[in-house]
Amino acid sequence: MKTTTLNEILMRREERSIYQKKLTDSYQMPLISLQSNIPGFLKYTSEICLIHAAGTQEIYHTLNQNNIRCFFAEIRHEITGIEGFFIVDYDPFQLKKLCCEIEETHVLGRLFDIDVMDVMGNRISRMSLGYSERSCMICGGDVLSCRRERKHSKEAYSSHIEQLILSYLGCDTDILKIFKESSDHILNE
Repeated sequence: MKTTTLNEILMRREERSIYQKKLTDSYQMPLISLQSNIPGFLKYTSEICLIHAAGTQEIYHTLNQNNIRCFFAEIRHEITGIEGFFIVDYDPFQLKKLCCEIEETHVLGRLFDIDVMDVMGNRISRMSLGYSERSCMICGGDVLSCRRERKHSKEAYSSHIEQLILSYLGCDTDILKIFKESSDHILNE
């Protein structure tokens, strides 16, 4: 599997931002943007594919439950991760609230990075709706402090993410290992 560089991640972030603005300008409707929230430079694995698919499914489920029509959907597979874009006709603040609920309640929600942009392409923040900033997925502390101080090892993050996936799938470590080994060789080609 190919790891990414910081430069690739930053370049893709800028390209994604331009594309998000293009979508909101074209449709004049709010945009939901889904990425996986995975620390480190390995951004495209079988586990990340599964996480993104679960996030996409939950977004569609939430939209359907609330009778919100999706006018455009696209999933992009990039070396820097999988990106989902969904244009919907709904109040962007209520939409962000629904997306925060997904992030807060879904078993894999901590691994979802769901942004909502209004019709002007402005990002709606969690804090504007009374939600707190996201905390560290391992200890629940300040995420920026944990990153800056390198409080948790790469192995600790990997183990935590694996446990979340196992909980989501309702299976044990051996099953996840078989899934990973059988799909990662395709990603390495």
